[in-house]
Amino acid sequence: VYSISRLENARSALKRLDDCVQSLSLVMGGRPYADLDQLLYDLKSGFGLCMNDDVNISGAISVLFKCIRKVNGLISSGMIDAGGAGRVLDAFKRIDRTLNLFDFSSHQLTGEARDLIERRRKARSERNWVLADQLREELRSLGVFVKDAKL
Repeated sequence: VYSISRLENARSALKRLDDCVQSLSLVMGGRPYADLDQLLYDLKSGFGLCMNDDVNISGAISVLFKCIRKVNGLISSGMIDAGGAGRVLDAFKRIDRTLNLFDFSSHQLTGEARDLIERRRKARSERNWVLADQLREELRSLGVFVKDAKL
C-alpha cells in the first residue's frame, strides 16, 4: 500500500546505505579489524541463504543492514583500517550486482579531498582543533562530510 511514510522510510534506508559507503570510502586511519573475515563471511552466507530461500529479499536486506550497523560502529570507533574498508566495499559491490541499491559513483574522492582528509587527521592528532574545523569546512564545501572517530 502506497503511503508517504513508507516512501520516507525507504528514503531513509537508502540514505543509510549511501552514508555507510561514503564513510567506508573515507577511512584512512584506524586499526585492522581482527574479525573482518568472519563479518564478511556472515554477510555473504546470510545474504546467499536468504536469496536461495525463494528470493527472500526482506531477509537479505535485514542481513545487509545488520552488517551496516556493525561496520558503522567499527568506523566510528576507529576499529577498521582502509584495507578492511575496501574489502567491505568490495563485498557491498558484489551484493549490489543483485540488489542495485547502492550508489558507489558519488563517493569517489578527489586527490584534493584525500589531501584535506589527511591534513585534518594530522591536525586532530596534534589536537589543533581550529585547523581541524577549518579543514572540515573545506571538505564540506567539496561535498565531503566527515564523521569523527574518537582519538
